[in-house]
Amino acid sequence: MRAPEDCAFRTQNEEITERTKWLRKAAFFHREDLLYLKFLIPPGGRVLELGCGNGHLLGALKPSFGVGVDCNPALIAEARKNLPHLTFLEGNIEDEAFLRSLSGPFDVILIVDTLGVLDDCQRLFENLHVLCTRDTRLIVAYFPISGTRHSSSPNCLDGACGSLLKTCWRRPTFRP
Repeated sequence: MRAPEDCAFRTQNEEITERTKWLRKAAFFHREDLLYLKFLIPPGGRVLELGCGNGHLLGALKPSFGVGVDCNPALIAEARKNLPHLTFLEGNIEDEAFLRSLSGPFDVILIVDTLGVLDDCQRLFENLHVLCTRDTRLIVAYFPISGTRHSSSPNCLDGACGSLLKTCWRRPTFRP
């Protein structure tokens, strides 16, 4: 993941306003996405969301223990303010030591709209093992949007990450 100084962060208010505006603009998509995630993730579990943004998704899933991680300090501050009963941490999800410091294991690890900003998806997935049990469910959702400010980011699903996910999906023991 790019260092915060490379992320071209704007002021905190601009980041929060832009994310809120984007969620409103694509409200139907996000509502349907949330309904499907609620179908996959029952309330009351231990949930880790990597790339949590303002925490709205983690909060809506109603975990008994929820941890959200993002590299954007403005969005983490907003999440902490709006959802004080959950834990939100500013950090680099590609940093193995940071991942090891999280209080796992988790029932669900959720990665939504985050793959496109990672430098090495496969390494992230390998580093998640310390946060998992045999029954941990890894849910990855990524919709590459061309023409946005993130369109210059590599599409992770075209490279090693896509190969890794396809390999996992072909395994007979993999439960989607």
